Amino acid sequence: MRRIALWSSITLFALTGCHDDELAAFRGKADAALRARVEAAWKSDPDEWLDVLGQCRAPVGEPERAALQRAGARLGAVVGEQFTAQAAVKDLGRIAKLEFVVQLQAARTAEPLRP
Repeated sequence: MRRIALWSSITLFALTGCHDDELAAFRGKADAALRARVEAAWKSDPDEWLDVLGQCRAPVGEPERAALQRAGARLGAVVGEQFTAQAAVKDLGRIAKLEFVVQLQAARTAEPLRP
């Protein structure tokens, strides 16, 4: 089962143009939920934007914000070492490769309560 997941990740990033170092960074830093969403998004729409949560080594300053944006992240909230962002599936490897990013997670969404 693990080989199938590894193979699908390799295939996914090969098709999206992700380099080996970006694939390794993504696999090492993304949680299982984000990896699953990326695989599902690739099958339906490889240009789909996903909501992610990121954890950095140190507080996110202007240089880190600029690097995240150059890598393809649309930043949302930034609080200390954590950030929220939207990113296209094809850009997640580049974001994960950034040295100061230590973890990426699939953002959890909630629907408002209805009467």
